[in-house]
Amino acid sequence: NVFEKGLNAIRLLYHFLNFLTMRKWLWGAEKRQTHKFAPTIVRMAMLWVCCMGGAVASWGQMDEDASRIYMHMARQDTSYAYIRQEMDNYLDTASNAAYKDRFLKRYARWNWFWSSRVDSFGGWQGAKNAQLNTFINGTVCNTGGNWNYVGPKDLGSSTLGVLFSLAVHPTNHNIIFVGSNTGGLWKTDNNGQTWRCLTDAQRLPLMGVSDIVVNPLNPDVIYIATGYTTNFQMYGGGILKTVNGGQTWFETGLSWSNQYGDNIFKMKMHPTDTSILYAVSKDQIYKTTNGFATANVVHSDAGNDIFSDIEFLPADANVVFVSSKLEGNTSGTKILISRNAGTNWANIRPSSMNNNTVISLATTAANPDAIYAVSNSNGNSSGYQIFKYDDVVNTANANWELKAANGQTRLVFFYQYEFEINQKDTNIMYAGENYAHKSINGGANFNIVTYYVPRYHPNSSHADVRGMKIFGSTVGGINDTVVIVHDGGVSKTTTGGDALNEWVNINGSNSGFEITQAYRVATCNTDTNLLVTGAQDNSSHIRLSSGAWINLLDTGSLNPNQHINIVGDGGECYIQHNAPNNIYVRQNASLIKLNSTGNAQLGNYSFNAFNIFINYRLIPIPQNTNNMFVLSGRWLYKATPANISTPSFSSTPLFNFATLNPIANEMMDLAVAANDSNVLYASFRYGTPTGQGKFFKSVNGGTSWTDI
Repeated sequence: NVFEKGLNAIRLLYHFLNFLTMRKWLWGAEKRQTHKFAPTIVRMAMLWVCCMGGAVASWGQMDEDASRIYMHMARQDTSYAYIRQEMDNYLDTASNAAYKDRFLKRYARWNWFWSSRVDSFGGWQGAKNAQLNTFINGTVCNTGGNWNYVGPKDLGSSTLGVLFSLAVHPTNHNIIFVGSNTGGLWKTDNNGQTWRCLTDAQRLPLMGVSDIVVNPLNPDVIYIATGYTTNFQMYGGGILKTVNGGQTWFETGLSWSNQYGDNIFKMKMHPTDTSILYAVSKDQIYKTTNGFATANVVHSDAGNDIFSDIEFLPADANVVFVSSKLEGNTSGTKILISRNAGTNWANIRPSSMNNNTVISLATTAANPDAIYAVSNSNGNSSGYQIFKYDDVVNTANANWELKAANGQTRLVFFYQYEFEINQKDTNIMYAGENYAHKSINGGANFNIVTYYVPRYHPNSSHADVRGMKIFGSTVGGINDTVVIVHDGGVSKTTTGGDALNEWVNINGSNSGFEITQAYRVATCNTDTNLLVTGAQDNSSHIRLSSGAWINLLDTGSLNPNQHINIVGDGGECYIQHNAPNNIYVRQNASLIKLNSTGNAQLGNYSFNAFNIFINYRLIPIPQNTNNMFVLSGRWLYKATPANISTPSFSSTPLFNFATLNPIANEMMDLAVAANDSNVLYASFRYGTPTGQGKFFKSVNGGTSWTDI
């Protein structure tokens, strides 16, 4: 906690200096008229930030064992039960705590999704076929149902939910389409004042949208690539298409019936022939010449990398590039080129480019005979390299040139790898990973231009930039119009986005934008307005007794509630039955006690960080609601919430279910007998290597258990 506070203080100092640098105080009256002390000050700030940031940036890496498990998760080439067993062994034996902690969070989200969907033998296909049947033949809910959206809403900041993709109307830039990772496709016609979902009515309420293509000649024709590609925890439905602006959707030649749930990562439409499109999945490149009425595989690659990006060469659209990404300690990323419209492909990745990373591509009309590629220079942990492949049309002269490199700043990451170049000025570049970055000197230097932790005001952004589009390029980049989507919603700038206060949150207020991923919800039996929910990547939301919503991730002096700043994933939450002023929320690996207005932290207790993400529940004891049980993975604790500020938890769990034979690895639920708190029942999902669930009983308050 001390380290994080120090790091945040350094980041704030850097942002402040960066803001001054972009304005008059350090650079003079003109925006880019350099003051003689500015470069030195900024370099000093950068040095501090990079040195401190490098310590946490390495968390993005994984060791060899985690890499192997991760590829099994991605390719589903073995059973769910086998991956579970491999993960349990890894947790017990891995020595690098930072690697273990980072990988566990990814694994836990994947496990949460698939554990209730695979069949009794840990197979995948049954779940995919069931989803296919629902999409083709089923309905989501009775049209007579009386469901209303409760919230979160009216937040006033970028803390709404995770978005993964975006597209902008070709002529009306106030019309924006965005894809949620589990909530479908959304559209605004008025620059974010209001939003509406275009896929709910089509039996697609939980569909992830990983990419969007709008036909520039007929914007009513839209393609969406489906699937939630983070941690491979959501199966996709191939590519869907609408010809009436999203009123109805239909399957294409690359859909459920022949894809069986494969995720599509990226699509790209031919710049002059809108019937030609390319798409990439994990290991295949597809091409259509008839708007995806049919599609053909034009290249397959079963290596350890995953295809991730596509670009046409502006000077000759028969030249197509595809790049890949990789995470772990194996190598093999690629930059593929086809000079004959997809018929033949060759790997042209420069030998000096790091091959253990993600590679993102960009082109610009300002240099139409070149492709630019960015990668990290040190695995996925830090640094960047920007290469240019120039004179592409003339094969004999085509060559790679290292344009820029930096050993500290990271521009792309495994799930955040946006890279865009101004279409009128090759010196202006944008990149997105945890932050959005901007360069005004061809990539030699990049400045961080967005927030990591959201602020409670309109000029708010959020960590993890997952989509980025420039649709108003200007020479010098001062008045570029750029939209980004991130883990808190949508942000936009019309002034080049050089500084933090130039990005406007366009989620809207009470706009109908319903994209929050809620893991748990807690209600109060004495106050029907009071409600708490824990959200992915957006901490916890509280609906106060007044009916207003707040988010515990917001910070800043403009916040009228002045509630505390709790960063990270939310999850389990609980309102104490006999004392509703006490609220408990999970924040990453900690249990935090708050008051009912969210502006005071009453206690904090950190559990085993390696197990809290697996499963985590708070179970009140009916006979004494001052006490409760806490489930944390395979560990069971007993707590006295009223004294959590001390805290009252024992550092030793009440019971470790891994000591049983056979081992029970993941407790799913716990029940306390209504008339005897010594009688407990515990259920386990896929508790053994063979995939068998387990059910146990205790008659002594949880100190010993019997398999029943």
